[in-house]
Amino acid sequence: MFGKLTYAPHQLYVSEKQKQFDEFGNYEGETETFTYVCDCRCDDAGTRDAISVRGEQFFPSYHLALEKKVETGAFVRILDKEDGSIRGEGKIVRVAYSNYFKLYRAWI
Repeated sequence: MFGKLTYAPHQLYVSEKQKQFDEFGNYEGETETFTYVCDCRCDDAGTRDAISVRGEQFFPSYHLALEKKVETGAFVRILDKEDGSIRGEGKIVRVAYSNYFKLYRAWI
């Protein structure tokens, strides 16, 4: 039972940027792709919730419950499973692990 989200209506995607070069090695730009990581639950974080990140007070927009770890600083996008609409997106500012439930928590 523990370690598995029983209610995970969203999907987490992580942004990956790749540099593009022509046949002569000249830089042409970057392409951004989103790679599926895991199912998750994305909750709106109210304005009353404040977390401390490296001594700064931060008011997150979203709180995530995850089964896999995502690195701090990664740009993520959360999609709804039913209709594929964007539930939220942003940069991960903090990641925590819950020993009892064996799940990760992240804040955007």
